Amino acid sequence: MKRRTLLASGGTALAGSMIAGGAAIRSIRRSPGRSVARAENALDRDRIVETLMEGTDRETAAYEVDGSEEGPTAVIIGGVHGNEINGYRVAADVTGWEIDAGRLIVIPFANVVAVERNTRGGPDGDLNRLFPGGREPESDLARAIWRVVEGADPDLVIDLHRSRGLFNTHHRWVGQAIFPTEGAERSTTRRPSSTT
Repeated sequence: MKRRTLLASGGTALAGSMIAGGAAIRSIRRSPGRSVARAENALDRDRIVETLMEGTDRETAAYEVDGSEEGPTAVIIGGVHGNEINGYRVAADVTGWEIDAGRLIVIPFANVVAVERNTRGGPDGDLNRLFPGGREPESDLARAIWRVVEGADPDLVIDLHRSRGLFNTHHRWVGQAIFPTEGAERSTTRRPSSTT
């Protein structure tokens, strides 16, 4: 079965199982003196496929997890907001998964400076706001992340964040949710607007 056909029949289940399966990670915890760089080194370095922003304070890795069978490609991003610990913990856990089919490209610590500072934004502000729909990303880091996404030609992109509430909305936050992008057409030039 071709990966896009498989995705059409089970993509939502794939996304749900990724989120649920990674939710229990306990291996990377914030503690005094433990840097994200040391946490990254604990991940499977053999799975690193690209180092983004190499040689800068924003240097971070993209990992690849391959299944033995053909299947959908998913890109999973954590740590866009450094104070949303759940996102980078889950993404880091995913780098160690064994999967039967398809391919996962994972950037667990997308905004490594913000993760290390435990702040929402990094040196360029809120990374999540630097991907304007229909235009080029607005920082070197955002462009590097987008290059990885485009290069993966994904069927699904999961940007992991923390949320409040399980299935409902709060006056300021959205609960646990999957937001599909608009339209059925795939395009590498069109980006969804930020929602979190």
